[in-house]
Amino acid sequence: MYGNITQTVSALWALLLVTASPLVLAQEAVRRPIEIRSVEISVAPLAQPRAFLDIEGVEHSADEVYIVELRGDFGEIRAIPVEIYIGNYKVEEYGGTENGIYFKVYDPSFFDRLDDQPFAYGFQGQRVKELELRFTPNELRPFARIELPKPMSETKAEARSDSKGPESRQE
Repeated sequence: MYGNITQTVSALWALLLVTASPLVLAQEAVRRPIEIRSVEISVAPLAQPRAFLDIEGVEHSADEVYIVELRGDFGEIRAIPVEIYIGNYKVEEYGGTENGIYFKVYDPSFFDRLDDQPFAYGFQGQRVKELELRFTPNELRPFARIELPKPMSETKAEARSDSKGPESRQE
């Protein structure tokens, strides 16, 4: 008799956890607000030119990439992903760093278009809060010049050739 009750209670708990977990994560994200403490912008040459579309849909070619790093607190790794906005522009793709997140920009007119716009964040298509910090790239010019890390495939190829020893290298 108790076996059926235990199974039913366990099933109900599992159902509750599955259906309530997105709500719990969203509430946790709201309790721990997103914070952007600083912005850093660097520029790096590209190994090969990259095509991109500007805001009007006209294709251009970029020889360099701008790396925009937002330093701050962006929630827990396992939480619902945060959406970052600059004015009305939604940052569609970004990566994580030790201190925050970064995204790439190929169109230099991006900086003039969004200069002095406020940062905001949201979750699952819902804009939650506008932050006090504003995006002011023109105050950060000139941007630091950096070199992009080599792709993992190149690094592995170099490691394989180095592991064969000096006699295998042609000088």
